[in-house]
Amino acid sequence: MQSDRNQAERWECVLLAKFCENCGREIINKQMRLCEKCSDFLKKGSTSPVSERRMEPACAPRRWSNVYTLIIILLIVVIGLGFCVVCVINKDSDTPEPISQSFATTSPKATPTKKPTATPTSTPKSKPKPTPTLSPLPTPAKAAQNGNIAEELILDYSYALVDAINVGDFSLVEGYLLRGSELYNLQKKLVSALYEENQKETWVLIEVVDENWIDSETCYISTHEVCDVVYANGKKERITYDWTYTMVYKYDKFYLSTIKATN
Repeated sequence: MQSDRNQAERWECVLLAKFCENCGREIINKQMRLCEKCSDFLKKGSTSPVSERRMEPACAPRRWSNVYTLIIILLIVVIGLGFCVVCVINKDSDTPEPISQSFATTSPKATPTKKPTATPTSTPKSKPKPTPTLSPLPTPAKAAQNGNIAEELILDYSYALVDAINVGDFSLVEGYLLRGSELYNLQKKLVSALYEENQKETWVLIEVVDENWIDSETCYISTHEVCDVVYANGKKERITYDWTYTMVYKYDKFYLSTIKATN
């Protein structure tokens, strides 16, 4: 009898149990005003017995949340693996390939082979330059022996000019002329033109007739010159010149810079 009474009381407690209308959690303490699970306000008399309430599975929300968490973890793992694969591929592509042993080893030096000698072909021979021959001095002695600077320069220049014309080499007379001066450019053209015409010259007389020193570095030199000329056709001619040269002191040396006919 007592056991039947206790069992009836337990069923009454179950039937009269209160539940939250928001989340369905059982309300054990009837004095509570807030639900222990969802913190929703518990209205007096708003709860219903278990036979009338609509229960939702308590494990459903937790189950779906676990599924979402698992999906996120899987995505993170997949992204990490993909990133690692990309890094490995890039590293492999940047690594230089080892040099093959065939290139690393020093190859023996090839023995030079003699080039076949080309058979000389007949080419038109250029006009040979005659060996320069210095003409004998028309004056009895070198002007340097007398210490005459102007006369020495004129004589050396004149002989060098004739030799340059006869062999077509301007460098033979270039050292007596002031580079870039009027006489330098004039005689350079003269040597080339007369050599092309195959004209030969020989001095007969070179005489300094006057020296006019303007200062210690400038002097006007008047000369009387006689020259024998042989043209390309064999014709011979003796020509007389009267020139006035300008001698200047530049770069620790005297040079001839200008020339004009003496009046």
